[in-house]
Amino acid sequence: MPKGLTRMNEAREAQRKEGSGGRGNRFFRLPLPGDIGTVRVLDEPEDMEWAFVHVISSAPFKQEICLNQEDDGDPCPGCERELKRRTRVWTRVLWREAPKFKRDEDARIVKGANGKGIEDGTEDTVAVWEFGPEVADTIARRHAKMKKGLISQDVVVERIGSGKETKYEILPGDEGVSNLTATDKSLITERDVDLKQFTLAPSYEEWGTDRREREDDREAAVSNPNPFKRVRS
Repeated sequence: MPKGLTRMNEAREAQRKEGSGGRGNRFFRLPLPGDIGTVRVLDEPEDMEWAFVHVISSAPFKQEICLNQEDDGDPCPGCERELKRRTRVWTRVLWREAPKFKRDEDARIVKGANGKGIEDGTEDTVAVWEFGPEVADTIARRHAKMKKGLISQDVVVERIGSGKETKYEILPGDEGVSNLTATDKSLITERDVDLKQFTLAPSYEEWGTDRREREDDREAAVSNPNPFKRVRS
């Protein structure tokens, strides 16, 4: 379980920077069976972040960090309600030719009548890939088989199946081992993501509430301190 206010504030600051100008975290997703995407995984398996989470609802989908990460009895609303608990892993990827969306003057994605973003070509971008233990095992095996590891070259990811039967096949890209280009490195620097934000646990009282609302409440508390509180000398 992440601890310490300094670490929390560093992660929150990174999240604010990533979301500046209306751009939030981009997630690597393959919605349908047969979908294929090319990515460069940016984290060694040992550097990927993971945590136990509880599934609060399935429609719309919502999950929250379990407060009892060490299974040592820490109070957790999800455990008390016996909500399904599962393992989630997060890593950064450089997503090649990811869908590019139209944006308004505030850099927010323009949505169509179906509520989905309107695509406007493709672009390479930094994204977060969230997955469970089976995909983690697949990544670990592929990493071990590759002479210079998974991060040494682009890989092709294909979604197979749907629902609980979903699996992902990960194969080496056609170009083989290659260094990141100067453009790649610049893009990673510009849009880098701090994965610690996904494992930050809320307080017991805040558990299950909207993450953005929690951030707004904390910002308000900092900007509007209690005027009746005496400063101790």
